[in-house]
Amino acid sequence: MSNTVCLVMTHGKIASALIDASKKIIGNCEHLFTLPTENSGPEQLAENITAFIEKNKMAAGIFFLVCIRGGSYWNAAIRASREFGNVKILAGVNLPMILSYVTNRNKLDFEELSDVLYNDAKCGVVTFGKERK
Repeated sequence: MSNTVCLVMTHGKIASALIDASKKIIGNCEHLFTLPTENSGPEQLAENITAFIEKNKMAAGIFFLVCIRGGSYWNAAIRASREFGNVKILAGVNLPMILSYVTNRNKLDFEELSDVLYNDAKCGVVTFGKERK
């Protein structure tokens, strides 16, 4: 069982919309958060993320779900997490990834949950009528 927390960070209001959609589908989405990130430069983002980590450092692990690998949220999360253990940063956040987090966080340990989130996010991207391998 995983006592984890999850911070979703995206450009615009996508993170809030994903969390709202998750709540409508599943209901309670405890341990799922977003930060106000508009108009934040790299330094401010890293500070906000570090504060989030400090506040949640007793968790078994912290997931950062971001929109783009190599983007400002990805880089700020990497920068802020270097001094902390049990941090996973996953890019390409989508609704299947978040729903997977909410439904599996109490069933899987931190490492297993990370793998499941990654795979469920990939499986959520499909093309109708075309087989992909």
